[in-house]
Amino acid sequence: MALIDAANDVELKTFPLPSLDVFSRLGCKAQFAEICLDVGARIPKTEAVENKTFLADFIDGSRISYPIIIKPVNMSGGIGIKKVTNPAQLQLIIEDDSFNYAPLVVQEYINGEDIGLSLIADSGFVTHAYAQHRTKSGDKFPLIPELVNQVKKLVSKEDYSGPAHVDARLGSDGKLYLIEFNARFWASVSISDYIGVDILGLGLGLGLKSKPDNKATTTVVSCEPNETFSFSQALFGLLGMSVLTTQQCHRFLRAILVLSLIHISEPTRQEAIS
Repeated sequence: MALIDAANDVELKTFPLPSLDVFSRLGCKAQFAEICLDVGARIPKTEAVENKTFLADFIDGSRISYPIIIKPVNMSGGIGIKKVTNPAQLQLIIEDDSFNYAPLVVQEYINGEDIGLSLIADSGFVTHAYAQHRTKSGDKFPLIPELVNQVKKLVSKEDYSGPAHVDARLGSDGKLYLIEFNARFWASVSISDYIGVDILGLGLGLGLKSKPDNKATTTVVSCEPNETFSFSQALFGLLGMSVLTTQQCHRFLRAILVLSLIHISEPTRQEAIS
């Protein structure tokens, strides 16, 4: 937030950044849920409460059925998040003196798999994006137009600029649910280099040549649906014991370990979503 506040006062080139107001709204889980509802993006059933004493209203499961997720509104990295499967567990949270986060959101738990969209945006327009599906066997980078289009609505409404990673869940019902908007770089940002998106270069103007000429087309990068990438597979691939090619292994290992500064210029697959 300090960098955002100072960006307009320095004469140096800075990475695209949202306003403090936009940063705060999207970073607040309760306000993010309201923005999603405004643009018609699907989210789990969500309610905000002032503090944990109001969690008593959810004990009987009539407002949001179990299992439910309890989250502090403005925390990150999983801090304070509790999955609750029955009334007794919720009562323990209410009585726990060490659980003093406030305000909180109470959210329906979506049975399914974690998926996310990493992106860079410029004045309300997503210029480049890719989906990342984390599984037990490794990472996949599928093409998910619905996720891209839902996130584009959020970015447009808030006139967002900068990097972001949007957490979502692919429910067992086959539906996609947005969970939260992280208005910052993400832990696995180095992997973006592997699939051909130079996020840092684009933001600093180094990759302007690959930017769209207008705000009608988003470059979405993906890999084949059956391709799964992991650190162990990359190592085995170098020994000829994996389905990954030697070139894929080198690129994946470089993205994770930053073994060289050679720019990756050829993305696996690119599609334009208007």
